[in-house]
Amino acid sequence: MPSTHFGKAEEYGSKAKVEGFDPFAITPRAPAAAPSRIRDKWALIIGVSSFAKSDDFLEFSVADAKELADTLVQAGNFKKSNIRLLVDREATTSNIREAFGEIREKAQQDDLVLVYISSHGHPRDLDPTGLSYVLTYDTDTRDSAKVFATALQMVELAELGRWVRAQGYVLLLDTCFSGAARPGVAGKIVPAGTDGFDPLQGLQGSGNRVVISASQATERSYEDPENRHGYFTRFLLEALRQSGQPQPLSSIFEYVRTRVSAAVERQDGRQQRPVMQQFGQGKDIVLNTPVTTAAIGLGGGRWPSAAAQWLGVSGAILTGLHGPQ
Repeated sequence: MPSTHFGKAEEYGSKAKVEGFDPFAITPRAPAAAPSRIRDKWALIIGVSSFAKSDDFLEFSVADAKELADTLVQAGNFKKSNIRLLVDREATTSNIREAFGEIREKAQQDDLVLVYISSHGHPRDLDPTGLSYVLTYDTDTRDSAKVFATALQMVELAELGRWVRAQGYVLLLDTCFSGAARPGVAGKIVPAGTDGFDPLQGLQGSGNRVVISASQATERSYEDPENRHGYFTRFLLEALRQSGQPQPLSSIFEYVRTRVSAAVERQDGRQQRPVMQQFGQGKDIVLNTPVTTAAIGLGGGRWPSAAAQWLGVSGAILTGLHGPQ
């Protein structure tokens, strides 16, 4: 779908846009090792279609988030009580951080945590130090300082995996520019032609952390009006429902990657290339693995002040994001 932010990047003559340079391009890595048993599973699902401080609108983000939450219960062996769903007015920056803080308090070492976000993305070209963002319901986009204060940094979302005890952490991003969700990086600080950092820095030994993004760091993520989904989430849902057999996350990604790229090019004549990045240690995560024990649900209580203090510093999420129409 058209993106006002991406249009500005073109207008301002972004070097990355003009040269097709992507400092976030990943090097494929062999799957690492996750615990064979999963004690319990937790999910934070976020969908933002309308925005309090802009006229931008996404037609299918809320519906995609709700359908994914249902699918995780029906086909993914997630407990409904362990899924936190935030859409539109509920999906403020503060509420998202608090919801993750609650999961962070409850998830144990042998657990799996999944975070999904479908919303607008804000490109690094419009930030003075090259940060990319996910826009929440109450993000203020009037200038870069307000975006910094009120949006979720993609780097921050990728790093949240450090702060959960769960051995398995998955971040799903259905958004424009979501390939920028890599830990410890700001786009314009990275020297041209190099990664400029170790993508495993800070995540080694922290279990198995996987980030799957709907598009490359410089690409938009499109909606499919014919099928009434974002392309990425449409094929993600299809993959999750394929069969009752265990499906490694790498297989789900391959299903999504090939179909998204082909469908967007065929129908829109554009490029959208999903990205999978894996950090830490462990074998391929299987999302629909049954849990081994019962656990309490999320409930409605407030999370402790220690989590509140942490959330002001850093975070990590599985998200799905789109750029503005």
